[in-house]
Amino acid sequence: MKVFAITTQKGGAGKTTTCAHLGAELSRRGYRVVLVDTDPHANVTSWWEDRKAEQPGLLAATFAQLPAALEQLDAAGVDFAIIDTSSVINKAIVKILNMADLAIVPSKVGPLDMKATRETLDIIRGTTTPMIFLLNEVRPNTVLERDAMVSLSRHGTLAPVIHYRQQIISAMIDGRTCGEISRNCAGAKEVRAFTDFALEQVGISPPKKPRKQPIACLST
Repeated sequence: MKVFAITTQKGGAGKTTTCAHLGAELSRRGYRVVLVDTDPHANVTSWWEDRKAEQPGLLAATFAQLPAALEQLDAAGVDFAIIDTSSVINKAIVKILNMADLAIVPSKVGPLDMKATRETLDIIRGTTTPMIFLLNEVRPNTVLERDAMVSLSRHGTLAPVIHYRQQIISAMIDGRTCGEISRNCAGAKEVRAFTDFALEQVGISPPKKPRKQPIACLST
């Protein structure tokens, strides 16, 4: 099982949206995926409860429960566990990162976002976990986008950008993803490119055809 940890010190940076879209896209490809909600605000749980589709699965866990939860998911044959974390970077987050195969750090382009991202990077550098940056909700072809890309690329690996798309915002309101509204919308294409990139970071080539059936949700 591969574990993705989505983390950043700043709230509103796009952690839950990234978790939901990455999980749903991997599920669409036939992987067995469970979203693991460790955030006390339970935003990904709220999104999942509004969802009509059964995939991806969901498992809520405290920091203390997380090691046993991941063992449970691995034993159940889950391919990917995607952890949505809180915005507080502390010792518990460090422990989560050390359990992950890849840390995904979402960020917007504002100065406070950039500052929080750099502070998050300082924490991640104290772990053994590879990391990628994800710029999201960015207005395309702007000076801010270009400056943010240059700044982040100096500190680590930058994933394909997911721009500000109305389909993404609208989808999150009722438990969907943009690709479930329209497979050919710009947002869905960007999510697929980001998913391909994330898979490559953990040594997995994107499949050319659907795999086995996804696993049913284990818990709410």
